[in-house]
Amino acid sequence: MPKCGICTKNFFDVRANVKYCSRECSMKANNLKQRVYKAKWYLNSVGRAEKIERTSQERWKHSKNNYIMIKVNGELVYEHRVLAEKALGRPLPQGTIVHHTIAPDDNHGFCKLVICPDQDYHLLLHRRAKELGYASI
Repeated sequence: MPKCGICTKNFFDVRANVKYCSRECSMKANNLKQRVYKAKWYLNSVGRAEKIERTSQERWKHSKNNYIMIKVNGELVYEHRVLAEKALGRPLPQGTIVHHTIAPDDNHGFCKLVICPDQDYHLLLHRRAKELGYASI
């Protein structure tokens, strides 16, 4: 006897490949599938692959890398990049990497971020930190 995919009750049906015990369970399953599809469609339509959850007014937390994102001119950008631009006094050049000297979910401060001119310099910082035995991201 098959089990319902929603309520896990055993049920009998003469038709083959029936997954749900009732119309109600079938509709619940369909609603779940639609919600998942709509969420994926929305993320693709705004050019993202991962969900970003809201933490407070105008602040979001990226679900994969835990970096805080804020809205600047109607666009979500990483908070640490905005802080680095404020410290530098101008927009960051193309290809610039902002290195965290602490975990990304701690509070940001200007002294805890290092502005790297490129990825090679950023990787050098990671190698040096590893050689010296410092925790690095």
